Amino acid sequence: MSTAGSIIAAVLMGASVARGSVLAEAVRTGASRVQAAFVSVGAGARPVGMGEAFTAVADDASAVTWNPGGLGQIHELRAVVAHDVAGADVGLSYAAVAIPAGPGTVGLGITALMFGSYDRRSDDGTKLGTDSVMDVAGTVSYGFANPGWLGGGGWSGLGVEVVQETAGGSLVGLSAGSVLPAGGGLTVAWAAQHVGPGRDGFSLPAVVKAGAAYALPGFGRIVADAGYPLVSRQPLVAAGVEIAPHRMFAVRAGYKWRGAQPGLRGLTGLTAGLGVRLGRLGIDYAYQPFGDLVTSHRFALVWGTGGAI
Repeated sequence: MSTAGSIIAAVLMGASVARGSVLAEAVRTGASRVQAAFVSVGAGARPVGMGEAFTAVADDASAVTWNPGGLGQIHELRAVVAHDVAGADVGLSYAAVAIPAGPGTVGLGITALMFGSYDRRSDDGTKLGTDSVMDVAGTVSYGFANPGWLGGGGWSGLGVEVVQETAGGSLVGLSAGSVLPAGGGLTVAWAAQHVGPGRDGFSLPAVVKAGAAYALPGFGRIVADAGYPLVSRQPLVAAGVEIAPHRMFAVRAGYKWRGAQPGLRGLTGLTAGLGVRLGRLGIDYAYQPFGDLVTSHRFALVWGTGGAI
């Protein structure tokens, strides 16, 4: 087998192995039509702990991919680095930064799906070395306060996403969204993610969402999302809570429902998480079971005041 063939074979072999939330998301999104399903896996640990109902919150650096409109409410440097322990030498890592620039905020994000290593061999089977396979998605977003001609109040944003798969080539997607305070502690929002042209019958996992968040001063928040994936066409509903008995500590829980999920049996949908803040530095953890497939454990290191708790 040629070197190129070995790379493709390694990727295809990895696709047949249980790989935590990455494979589960492929099952949920209808992998037969979706390319780069890994970009749908929720970024960061805090949003995942809240059932991924983060559209109307989006107040930390992970807003780069959850809802670019949320970046407009960030007025200081914030960052997040996360890793999903998927097992079988497969892992998902994510990093994002929000940087105030001009009248708004620039967001930069990168997601890397690592398939582990494989032996590179010549046509006669001689081992030539060891290589690794990695799929990558990069996002650039910009959020800003809504101008008067958009009704004023709240924030909106736009983003461009470039995805490079080892065996699937590259695709480009767009994202957009808004976060709108509705008064009385209520915030509403919308977002469109991973929207772009398909290729050879495959498309990015495009989805449109609407969300709401209700802040409970001195206690936490209640959140909810509803969405419609444009490829799998299975409606999704998510809800969660973030309870902060102290400004240094938060407990999170949520549930995400996405219609029938063939191939997944056992506990699915439920999520939970914890967050600790020491000044500007924080650590988040999220627990997310995918039935009898695997249980995802996600850890994140965050930087920046406000928002997180």
